[in-house]
Amino acid sequence: MKHEIKGMTLVEMMIVLALFSVVVVAAYEVVSSTNVSSDTLNASSLLTEWGQKAIDEINLNVTQSRLIYQNDSLGTDYLGRLETDANFPVLTSTRLPLIDPTGTFRQDTTVTRTGNALLFLSEVSPFIADAGGVSRRVNIYRLTCYYLSPNSTPIAGKSSSLRLIKWQSKEFADYEQVMAISSPVSRNAFANALLTSRGINYFWLPRNTPATAFYRYDYDELNDADDDDIDDAVDAFYIIQKDTIERVIGNLGYGTSSVSWNRGSDFWVPDAVPKFGLASQSGAGFPHGFEIQVIGPTGARQVLVRLVLTYYIGLNQSLFSGESITVAVMHEF
Repeated sequence: MKHEIKGMTLVEMMIVLALFSVVVVAAYEVVSSTNVSSDTLNASSLLTEWGQKAIDEINLNVTQSRLIYQNDSLGTDYLGRLETDANFPVLTSTRLPLIDPTGTFRQDTTVTRTGNALLFLSEVSPFIADAGGVSRRVNIYRLTCYYLSPNSTPIAGKSSSLRLIKWQSKEFADYEQVMAISSPVSRNAFANALLTSRGINYFWLPRNTPATAFYRYDYDELNDADDDDIDDAVDAFYIIQKDTIERVIGNLGYGTSSVSWNRGSDFWVPDAVPKFGLASQSGAGFPHGFEIQVIGPTGARQVLVRLVLTYYIGLNQSLFSGESITVAVMHEF
């Protein structure tokens, strides 16, 4: 008996192809969604990790500091004297916190106490050397500043993102302690040892204004016995030189990461930004996702630091954010 082999009609073939296309699209969407979810989880984990790492570092550095500068004439003068770096420009709305000796941490109302930059003085390893047959110990200081810097990389509805920058100055010796060495010859020998051993050629009065605080050591190769190589006149126009400058937060590796801008209609993040400061959208805006408050007397300053990081994976994706917060206690001299 002869059997006929029946094939598929054109209509049946089109139906099969249509069904197959639906299955392929659905499978692609599942895989794509899974990848995005995986990226989101990984980025969220890194967001928390980097935020906590940055906060822990700032806490440690502030705890070991000796003087916090605030939003007054002295603080803003020092902030304006820091050597800048074209690769890490300072956000134009940068402001130091206003210290409240008797207050508590709270949201600002009429007075802006919150800052979005932190500037403080720290003591580093002292310098000990012989001066006229006597061992002398001199305190060595440096300035550290954390501030926000705009980056040309856009994020969500913003044309740029924000980076948290750590700036550190070169070291300075305590002017009064060096000048307490009465003999010019011994003083010069000690100052020269400072220069050759630690590269320090400026002496500092930390509580003075910058225009009256820095004295330069001009090494005289002849080193005349009756010549004092430490300038009698202050270097009134000294620009405080940087030693190191670096980003605190690295690249998350998923989309675009940033310190959060103020939350608004064009930049909506889950965390409240700001939380303590009064939000301003004019100019570069203030304070954004790096907020500082300082309360307490000089013997027990409390420094609150709040950092909100955010990232954006791509088109049609939401902004994600993570909050880290710490309170450091330090004792001013």
